[in-house]
Amino acid sequence: MASWDVLAETLKESNRDQAKHIPDKLTAISCQVVPADGLGEELRAFSSDEIEDMARVEHERWVRERLAGGWHPASAEDVETKHSPYLVGWGELSEYSRDLDRDTVRAIPRFLGEVGLAVVRRPGPDGSPAGPGG
Repeated sequence: MASWDVLAETLKESNRDQAKHIPDKLTAISCQVVPADGLGEELRAFSSDEIEDMARVEHERWVRERLAGGWHPASAEDVETKHSPYLVGWGELSEYSRDLDRDTVRAIPRFLGEVGLAVVRRPGPDGSPAGPGG
């Protein structure tokens, strides 16, 4: 991990894109971002299935971002030539690589809380909060 001040602009933009995509990941598990006003029941942790679903969505976003940026699949990573072994489907990633995405989505409630936002479940058809996973 490096300080924001020393990150390359491409990595800063990648981090911004990842943050902008949080609502999409939450939609995948029937949740949304709201102001942390204490009026709704804030979700502070996700189920293991929700983490898995959002981590997969995040990896797919990251792959699209990299391919759009000129990266290519390869057996080894080379930042200079934009080659990466991680430009594969979720099922082809190592558990270590999957855990990086899982850790990122697991921290979403904390990240949002730091800026005055919260995660809540979207209301179901009857107006009550949807349960885990929809």
